[in-house]
Amino acid sequence: MEFYEAVKALARTAYDHCYGFTEEPELKEGWQSDAFAKLTQLQFYADRAVAAAASAAYSAAWSWGQYGVHDAPDDPSFHERQQRFDEAELEMLPLMRQSLSIPEADLALPPPGYSYPGNQGGDEGSDDES
Repeated sequence: MEFYEAVKALARTAYDHCYGFTEEPELKEGWQSDAFAKLTQLQFYADRAVAAAASAAYSAAWSWGQYGVHDAPDDPSFHERQQRFDEAELEMLPLMRQSLSIPEADLALPPPGYSYPGNQGGDEGSDDES
């Protein structure tokens, strides 16, 4: 859980930097340190699939901020890097939940707060017994 929160904070820092919500044109030294420390700890305890997915999510968030242009949300690379992080997070989260034995009715369903393209049926939560 700590790594997930740290990598989300890392991605938020990247987003804020690229959108210009930060004053400084450069990210602070060590901006990635907390997430990296938690990734290292997770890699020690997690299985290979979770460790690889976590590493991919960290790398995507880190590169988004590290190579992102300050205050340039219209830069096409901003959206490409954001998409890479979103995809990595969506791959990591179900693996983490599965590894922790958190029951999931259908791992094909998107995590809460997300929707997959084409999943626009609007019948979530309905029990159609007709």
